[in-house]
Amino acid sequence: TKVDKLQGNIESVLNYTIEWNAKERNFTIADLQKYRKDAVTESDEQIKIIQKDIEKNSKNPYKNLPDYQSEKNKLLQQKLTEVKNQNEQLKNLPISMDSSKLINLFELIIKEKLLKTDLVLYDLNAHLKDKILNNNDSNKDHYVSLRAEVEKMQQQIKTLDISNINSVQLSAEELKKSIVPLKKQTSFTLLRMRIVEIGTPILLSLL
Repeated sequence: TKVDKLQGNIESVLNYTIEWNAKERNFTIADLQKYRKDAVTESDEQIKIIQKDIEKNSKNPYKNLPDYQSEKNKLLQQKLTEVKNQNEQLKNLPISMDSSKLINLFELIIKEKLLKTDLVLYDLNAHLKDKILNNNDSNKDHYVSLRAEVEKMQQQIKTLDISNINSVQLSAEELKKSIVPLKKQTSFTLLRMRIVEIGTPILLSLL
């Protein structure tokens, strides 16, 4: 699901930052070369994914958001330019123990991971907005609440100081906690699950 994908992206940011903090004073050139190599590989893959999404020219999945697909395509083009620039900077960044070069490497890697997170949040926001605009949906208040959480996360990422490693870690921890309400089921879904949970053993006992 979109929420599971979001959780995976945020945990990737958090785990990476924790690992970086743990090694910060004990880096070797080999460590930094591996970080850069892995980041370039991840960046290359992201470029392919975004290009594929653009070329697919998908149909708009949201009947209540007529401009969604055109806006999504513009966003994808923007993100494609960003990730290509980051990819080029990673490839050309000198590997050095100099503190400014270490921060540059960290920033480029975190930018790449946050770019993926930003795209997932965009889709999740659109999904929830479509649900809210559906007049036949009885769980509107639930989706309004969830969308507020998503927009809060988007703003947090937008204003994040990625040059401050501790700040990135703290924000990633907060973002991870913010996922919990996004996994909360609607009251109708919970009722349906409860009916299945109770009804299945009864039906099986009658067989």
